[in-house]
Amino acid sequence: MTNRVNYSLGAIVSLAGSLLGIVGFLWLFTEWWPRMFAAEMAKGRPDEAFIVTFIIPALNDVGIIGSVVLAVAAWGFFKQKTWAWGVSMAGIVLMMQGSFFPMIPAASSGLAPMYAILFVPVFAMYLIMTLFVRKVDGKIVTLSIVAGMAYVLTFMNGIAATNRIWLSIEAHGLGDSLFVAVERLNWYAAIAWGIFVVALLMQQKWALPVGIGAGIMGFAGGILIAYVSMASHGGFSMFTAGPIFSGLLLVMFLLPKGQKVVTDWVEKE
Repeated sequence: MTNRVNYSLGAIVSLAGSLLGIVGFLWLFTEWWPRMFAAEMAKGRPDEAFIVTFIIPALNDVGIIGSVVLAVAAWGFFKQKTWAWGVSMAGIVLMMQGSFFPMIPAASSGLAPMYAILFVPVFAMYLIMTLFVRKVDGKIVTLSIVAGMAYVLTFMNGIAATNRIWLSIEAHGLGDSLFVAVERLNWYAAIAWGIFVVALLMQQKWALPVGIGAGIMGFAGGILIAYVSMASHGGFSMFTAGPIFSGLLLVMFLLPKGQKVVTDWVEKE
């Protein structure tokens, strides 16, 4: 792993972030989960209330797990363990996933997107960790942020597919086969993108093939339902952003110059 690590700054940021996450996720969930459910039911969207019922608790778990991982990283920084920085990035990546989507149903229901008070500082921690705790190449930081967008957007595509499955079950008794087929594919893509981001930052040589696989899954999982959605409803589809980010990253990884950006970084001493 290249560059020296600022263990003191890493310990402070990790400890503060873990405390913010554990307290913040627990408080926000207990206060705002019932409100989000009530708001969805009040506007006559039981399908979106269904998403709130199950997805928000799952993401809250992801956020708390990430916060605990960050606490472990804080201990590692205090002990000046070489693994501490990589563990901290894994925790932050989990916390970003846990805090991003809950802003969407809240805002769409006219509630304040309160989870922003977690997502914004967690993203700031990401930048501090990659720019100051360990000085990562600027191109790699940018690439990791773009891949992070694919990470949250492909996960959201899985959620949107779940919503369409619920609606089709309500109407026909069986979920639409296309959305059933791609629901988990998008979630697998999101997991792969999260792994890619951490592997890339930790200079793992297997990061590139993981990124290629994530790009294929994210594009395949989103492009058909984006087309179907736009054809049936017209205008921009919420499914479009995920395959766009995944597709652009996939093209980059398949081009020699794009491969060179990744390989030069992961092979750097």
